[in-house]
Order: sequence, then structure tokens, then C-alpha cells
Amino acid sequence: MDEVEKIMKILKSNEGQETMNKYIEEFINKQKKQQEEIKEILSNNKYINWLIKFTEEVNSFSDYTWLYNKELLDEIDLNNISKLSLLYDGIDHYASNNYIYPEVDKGESSYRIKYHNYGFEISVIYGQGTIHSARRVLINDNDYFIDFNDILNNKQQDNVNEINKVLFNLSEMIMTAYSKGVPVDAIKNTTDKVINEIIWKKKDKNKIKIK
Repeated sequence: MDEVEKIMKILKSNEGQETMNKYIEEFINKQKKQQEEIKEILSNNKYINWLIKFTEEVNSFSDYTWLYNKELLDEIDLNNISKLSLLYDGIDHYASNNYIYPEVDKGESSYRIKYHNYGFEISVIYGQGTIHSARRVLINDNDYFIDFNDILNNKQQDNVNEINKVLFNLSEMIMTAYSKGVPVDAIKNTTDKVINEIIWKKKDKNKIKIK
């Protein structure tokens, strides 16, 4: 009996089923707790006000930064630092619902948010582990900032309905092309070509801004 068969036999046993059910229940409860905590963070300005105060002395930090320096912080700061990942997840969920996408660079994904006159960059780096970070940034016209008040109020961005219409029409055009005999590969190659052209134009535009 090979290892796969052994594992399958264990999983099919009563003990294996109980262990699997327990694992699933724990996973579901953990997900529910995280969603509740995200909802709490985004339901009022308590967390963002803490972030403003904390970054007055520490301009940037990560949840990894203080992993080995816990004795330097009080319980409130430690607890809020541990929730930085939840803040990112909450921003990410709001952003995806409003067709706002993170800036991605070398494995790091970032969103810029503003709250009144305060600007922040909230990021996550995926590697051997996952590190979330926050840093104060100046609010400027060249970068896109999500208004944190919009997140708190779950405000739909003004262009969402228009984007939905355009995407619906685009889907209809693709389906029409396919129904008229255009090969799927031809459709894909054409859309990929257009997207690549847009990406290159965007890069050239950013280069001009930097100069």
C-alpha cells in the first residue's frame, strides 16, 4: 500500500472523518472571526485614528517588524499591528468591488488610502511568509488614493455602473464574434494584443511623468 492509499484509508475511517470535520469547523470559525474583525475595522474610524497616531512616531512599520520586539509596545499597539492584514484585506475587498486595483511591484501589492489630510500606503509582500506593512505618504495628484471615508461608508465609486455596462457590452461582442465562427484563440490573441498595447502606453506615460 503506497502513501496515498494509506492517507485515503485514514481519511475514510471514523477517526479520520472526525479529524477532517474538526479541521473544517475550525477553518470556518476562523474565517468568520476574521470577517467580523474586518467589519469592525471598517465600521468606524477607531483603527484609522490609531494608525494616524502610531505613525506620528513610526513613519512606517510592518507586522513582521515588531515580531521580535513585542516588549517595546503596549497591548493595544500590538493588537492593532496584528490586524494590519485585516485592514489590507478589507481595502482589497472594497477595491475589487469598485474596479480599483493594487500597484504590484516585485511581489508587493499596495493600495494608497487617504483620510482627511493623512495619506498611507498599505501593502502586502508574498514570499516565504506574508508581510503586511503601512507607511505615511504625502497625498498628491499623480497617485490614486482611495478615500477611507468611502470605505467606511461602503460608497460605490461613480464610475462602477459605467464600467459594468462597458464590460457587459464587451462580453456580448466576444460572444457574438464566437457565434459567427471566430476561433477562440483568435479572440484571445486579439484581446491580448490590445491589452499589451495599453500596458506599454501606460508605461510610456509614467516615464514621461517621472522625467
